[in-house]
Amino acid sequence: MSHSYFTRKLLTIKDKNIYFPPDYLKEVNLNGLTSFIFKGILSYQPTHCERCGTLFDSKFKKHRFKTSRIVIPKVSLHDTFLELKKQRYYCGHSQSTFTLKTSLVEKNRLIS
Repeated sequence: MSHSYFTRKLLTIKDKNIYFPPDYLKEVNLNGLTSFIFKGILSYQPTHCERCGTLFDSKFKKHRFKTSRIVIPKVSLHDTFLELKKQRYYCGHSQSTFTLKTSLVEKNRLIS
């Protein structure tokens, strides 16, 4: 089992498309309190474009990442955040971009 599996278990994250790089944990001082920041990456191949509904084909291109800092339940009584880099895609059919979704948070929300 990988460290991503155990980290998802620890944080009770059910989305298997989120993985954690080797340097995935930072201990920082925020507002005078020790906090944990877990770094995760959300990436998978979408089935279709959110805007035009076209099925995934060769006109879809990966288009950078969008990073969000999500508040998740405390770990060892420390405030805990997930700094999630979400893959963005460009659709050549509608000339638009969209960000991948996760079941961890609702759209445009930062609290799990």
